[in-house]
Amino acid sequence: MEHIVGKKRKSKNSWVRDGFRQTTRPTPGAEKMHETVLVCFICGNEVSYVRSSLTTAKNHLASHGIRDEDELRTILGAKTLCSGFQTRPREIVEYKECPEGSEEGRSSQSLKSIIEQRGGSTNKINLAGKDGAEMSRVLGGGVVEGSLILVGGDPGVGKSTLLLQVAGMLALPDETKPESSSSNPTLNQQTDRGRVLYVSAEESVDQIVDRALRLGLGELDNISVQSETRLEMIIKDIQAMQPLGVVIDSIQAVFLSDANGSAGSLSQIRECGAALVHVAKSSGIPIFIIGHVTKDGNIAGPKALEHIVDVVLYLEGERHQFYRILRGRKNRFGPTEEIGVFEMDDTGMHAVENPSAMFLRDRRVDPRGVGSGVAVIINGTRPLLLEVQALCTPVSRGQKEARFCNVGVDNQRLLLLRGVLEKYVGLKMYSINLHVNVVGGMMIKDTAGDLAVAVAIASAYLDKPVASDVAVVGELGLGGELRPVIHLEKRIFEVGKLGFKRCIVPKVTGRRRSLPTFDSLEITECSTIGEAVEAILGVGTMQAVTDRAARRRKRSGKSRLAKLNSDELDGEWSDDLEEMDGGGESS
Repeated sequence: MEHIVGKKRKSKNSWVRDGFRQTTRPTPGAEKMHETVLVCFICGNEVSYVRSSLTTAKNHLASHGIRDEDELRTILGAKTLCSGFQTRPREIVEYKECPEGSEEGRSSQSLKSIIEQRGGSTNKINLAGKDGAEMSRVLGGGVVEGSLILVGGDPGVGKSTLLLQVAGMLALPDETKPESSSSNPTLNQQTDRGRVLYVSAEESVDQIVDRALRLGLGELDNISVQSETRLEMIIKDIQAMQPLGVVIDSIQAVFLSDANGSAGSLSQIRECGAALVHVAKSSGIPIFIIGHVTKDGNIAGPKALEHIVDVVLYLEGERHQFYRILRGRKNRFGPTEEIGVFEMDDTGMHAVENPSAMFLRDRRVDPRGVGSGVAVIINGTRPLLLEVQALCTPVSRGQKEARFCNVGVDNQRLLLLRGVLEKYVGLKMYSINLHVNVVGGMMIKDTAGDLAVAVAIASAYLDKPVASDVAVVGELGLGGELRPVIHLEKRIFEVGKLGFKRCIVPKVTGRRRSLPTFDSLEITECSTIGEAVEAILGVGTMQAVTDRAARRRKRSGKSRLAKLNSDELDGEWSDDLEEMDGGGESS
């Protein structure tokens, strides 16, 4: 180990600083101000920084069992410590040359021979059942052998439940599983069933058994369950058993005896992740690991953990909602941002066959309803129909400026759409408070949802309803034009499948593909936001907005003229009074 030499220590407690890294962050409640915090090298938690005292930092190190400089040197592995917040031990790795004649590292094969050996297909394990098909969609078509899959989510969202079901899917027979192309010997010996290892470092075996009974997995005899926190023992069991798949709950609860720090520390998570990658790649066994998330929604621990794994999945959903969304943030075997929609009940998570219909099933179909639009977005490879709602209220007298609040739409994107509506449709957005919501708690990141948001705002502002059988697709430009979007054919097919009567799409000039046709679906092409508003809210809408603006200007002009006349009249009366006063004095 080598350490960077820093400044000379001045006080007896200055060694405390070597256990932390100094950083800054925005002060809560004051975005333009920043405060200095200390980040612990051992656990990664933040500690408030006070220049005149290191008591808080010293007490934090004491919570890790560190009370003097020698103990800190032992934990960090540094031969000598130095003062200064930006320093940390630096590891020097020595690489040894392979001895002559050694065959190590010479196992490379030609790409063609590998493909022929596998029969022209990749080694992917299909998950059984409809729920397994939904999970396989997110994973890119199945579980790739030797892959390391990280699943994160808020506490109580259902991560353990989902992965216990995945263990059951791997153990259940499935006709689509390959018989001889697999490199896993367990799968070759048992073509219809494989043994799965489920390791929980947070729960007892009894708790796992209770959950398995609730999920209907009590009859499966090829799921091995154990409660263990030592990763060395877990790896030993994996090598001895050679299972079809492994589930570890969770990466923050296991530890390696040879690594520094306690379970859940940065060094432990990094070393445990590297060890599991080696086991998965060398044995061809897929490993699922559960990761805790921080208050910001990110996987707890070093960011390097997300870099070394093959797939990063996030399980999203509120506790009071009945559905969960499994979203792929990273996937080396398939598209990112692919989602799987599950409905959660007492018997586990069940795949939703038609998510668009689920998000729209409680939509108000009253033709008098205003402020609603249906957006057609793409998540990964799946088209989704989402309802966008808007509400416009007048600015009160005591209010200094208009407010806007949105859930499910990016703030900067919403400001852009407000400007386009004000410039090219004539809506006076500065005079209203705007509220926008995407039903179902979904987030619209696809720019093809711009037109639906704009139409919902225009409908709420003008108090004109949008027909319940109309869906809109299009990206808005700053010039008020509708720009073409990708996967337009797939979006229109989803709209027609759900029984909508009309679909508003951007007008495509030049070379174009043939759009899918439905007997009951009318496709209307528009080139500007004005044309789209006319097509959706009715002919004459833009003229009505122009007339309303003219009437407003006329009333404003009359009021200014009346005020001006009143001021001139007051001036004449004052002149008369002055003349009268002057005349009285002269007389």
